[in-house]
Amino acid sequence: MAFSISKPFRQPIYTNLWFTLSLLILGVFSIYITLANNEWIESVFEIKESITMEFRLTLLLIAFINGILTYFYEKIVIWYVSLWWKNRKERIRLVNLQRDIAENQQ
Repeated sequence: MAFSISKPFRQPIYTNLWFTLSLLILGVFSIYITLANNEWIESVFEIKESITMEFRLTLLLIAFINGILTYFYEKIVIWYVSLWWKNRKERIRLVNLQRDIAENQQ
């Protein structure tokens, strides 16, 4: 669900209705499979019957924390790295321009 905010992904994720709906449906289905204690789910997906509800909730908590960390990684770390990279390219261009000017003056 994490999207890069730089080119070419300039629109928010919710602007793509079908993608957002599929993410919601898949998320609800995954949560249902993880938490449900139905016999048919255990047989179809070959889930062991001895898995406790505490373990299932721990898995959901880990997935939720991973989602939050991924979101903030995209919003904070990638943003500053992209700014640093852009500024680096600009500094290199300016240094080359200054060098060319100095060579032409001589």
